[in-house]
Amino acid sequence: MGAVWGITRQGARKKWPDAVVRTPATASAALGLFGGTAELTLDPSSRRWTWTARGADGERGAAGADTGCATREEAAAYAGAFLQGHAAP
Repeated sequence: MGAVWGITRQGARKKWPDAVVRTPATASAALGLFGGTAELTLDPSSRRWTWTARGADGERGAAGADTGCATREEAAAYAGAFLQGHAAP
């Protein structure tokens, strides 16, 4: 768009900040910690990350249905804390 208007790419991003929505290369990720596993998933409609996990002790956990995290790293931190709390004895 910037080339058509004769401005730089950075100028075009400032002028039209929502013109292009970037999606992550992957919309899911797996995490293994403390003997358990977690799946991180990006909800395309809300653009929020959620997680589901199974601890080493067999306990299951997940982000609340109406909650989510702004970044994959934030979701990984919550899932990691769950897995740490449910590590094998």
